[in-house]
Amino acid sequence: MKRNFLLLIIMGLFCFTSRAQFSVVYNFLPLGSDSGYSPEGTLYYDGTYLYGTAGGGTDTVGVVYRIKPDGSAYSVLHNFSWTDGARPQQHNVFTSDGTYLYGMTGYGGAHDSGIVYRIKPDGSAFTDLHDFTGKDGKLPTGGLIFVGAYLYGMTELGGTSGDGVLFRIKPDGSGDTVLHNFSGPDGKEPLETLFYDGTYLYGTADGGTHGVVFRIKPDGTGDTVLHNFINTDGNGPSSTLILVGGYLYGTALHGGKYSYGVVFRIKPDGTGDTVLHNFNKTDGSGPFSSLFYDGTYLYGITIGGGSYDQGEIYRINPDGSGDTVLYSIDTTNDCTPQGGLIKIGSYFYGTGSLGGTHNGGVIFKYGDTITGINELTNANEVRVYPNPFDGKFTIESSVVSGQSSVEIYNVLGEQIAKSQWPLANSRMQIDLSDKPTGIYFYRIISEKGDFIASGKLIKE
Repeated sequence: MKRNFLLLIIMGLFCFTSRAQFSVVYNFLPLGSDSGYSPEGTLYYDGTYLYGTAGGGTDTVGVVYRIKPDGSAYSVLHNFSWTDGARPQQHNVFTSDGTYLYGMTGYGGAHDSGIVYRIKPDGSAFTDLHDFTGKDGKLPTGGLIFVGAYLYGMTELGGTSGDGVLFRIKPDGSGDTVLHNFSGPDGKEPLETLFYDGTYLYGTADGGTHGVVFRIKPDGTGDTVLHNFINTDGNGPSSTLILVGGYLYGTALHGGKYSYGVVFRIKPDGTGDTVLHNFNKTDGSGPFSSLFYDGTYLYGITIGGGSYDQGEIYRINPDGSGDTVLYSIDTTNDCTPQGGLIKIGSYFYGTGSLGGTHNGGVIFKYGDTITGINELTNANEVRVYPNPFDGKFTIESSVVSGQSSVEIYNVLGEQIAKSQWPLANSRMQIDLSDKPTGIYFYRIISEKGDFIASGKLIKE
């Protein structure tokens, strides 16, 4: 809980400039605005709209909103009233089953301990699915993920020891179960979203020595601390983990060689823990956001350091090489970044909880002109159709040989599918019928592991 407040105080000093590649998509109105202010958390994109949460609203305790990526069609979908939740922007992000968006609020509800809710993308059918009592969790943070028939999430506080819980609940609100009570040595006060690899749920938390990486099975068994940070290799893991090439990747807010935070990776069995990059303040300090993987690079944000000592957007190769400051943050636009980055086309999108025209926060976009999704420009070499698609699509190429593979990633950089290219065939069909609507990316890799091509997919 203390880390939450410290992070918000520190980040209140930082902002983005209006230099060439950065622009404000939407300016929120001032403190107390009925239309929302001070957005936080990572945005969710369904192929048409960006969705997020903010403070304010008619009852001053928060809203759900949506907006198109070009800044048009902003609308408030739901005004929270405290009895049905409050402060939805407390690190919470959306997940979707194709019909509803699912989220959480940090406060409010029947016991003022937060709720789980769902809402349709047009703002209708809002439902309070669960009111936390404190004993079964308090102050839910991060986001929810689907695993089988259940939604899984964590709370920062509550449970038997008060250090937070890991829980699951069905999408209709039934079956709420505390699967694990954190106790300190095995982690406490988790802030981020879980990651699932098909067998285990993985997460990060405070506690342990200087923070932990843990895993647990979806039935609540097999809880294991995979790694205890010891400060020299990181302190205060601060991001949702992503899986790339057999490794889990994440960031720690502090610690490392220079005490300004690290990017790390670790194998899912707990071996192979490696600090990929030690921030030295000149190239950033305090990496706080979850990493985004575009098929080539990992991207993230720091809250300090860089050219103006106000933070940066950076990228790094998955092997730790090629660390590059893409955009240095300064105080010109008085914008305080919050949450992680998502990528739509050639732009990253994010939120700033302060600043902008009315000092009510902003939605911003940053154009990555250095690199990005390395989309093949020769349409005769790789063709994807239909795109947008509603379940299945075909990739066709005359230059891809057998033993190559096609990897599919979601907007969080998580690999959700992988298929072997059929021998002696110029095309293959991929089925994503079981995945929610939204933006995906494909990446074609040769049998030797060399990059061939990649591009964007839209599931409607």
